[in-house]
Amino acid sequence: MRLTLLACLPILALLVQPARADDCGAVQAAFIKLKHTPYHNWVTSPDMPNLMVEEVFTGDRLYEKGGDENWTSSPKSGDELEKEYTDSLVGTSRTCRVTGTETIGGETADIVETTWADRNEPDLTWIGQSSGLVLRMEFSLTIAERHIRTKTVYRFDNISAP
Repeated sequence: MRLTLLACLPILALLVQPARADDCGAVQAAFIKLKHTPYHNWVTSPDMPNLMVEEVFTGDRLYEKGGDENWTSSPKSGDELEKEYTDSLVGTSRTCRVTGTETIGGETADIVETTWADRNEPDLTWIGQSSGLVLRMEFSLTIAERHIRTKTVYRFDNISAP
């Protein structure tokens, strides 16, 4: 039996996950939800092994620590964090598409690739299917004229001030 491309289309349609118009909306919704949820995150980079940044958000205060530095804190509400995030999107152009799934900490997450008009590499965001929260992300940035790829991991249990 010979398969033709036409005969394979239904199978290919199941294997290829198309970009949906709401994939950027899903990323934005996950980040907005994150801004109102207590969390602890760690930012690392395989390109800069000494890079380690931590943040703890307790719901009304944001604590930050870089490397061996002491923790700093500032009063910060979820509404303020949300506004900072949404303001950062003004004037940007991006496309988003779900590229697969992965299990993180027992939760299945959609992996969303975000391509920005002004960046060379896409961001990746893992969004928990049941929680709707950002569980992990990877993005590129420039520090002291050095291009690096960063990884951020989030935790949401037993969050308290450091």
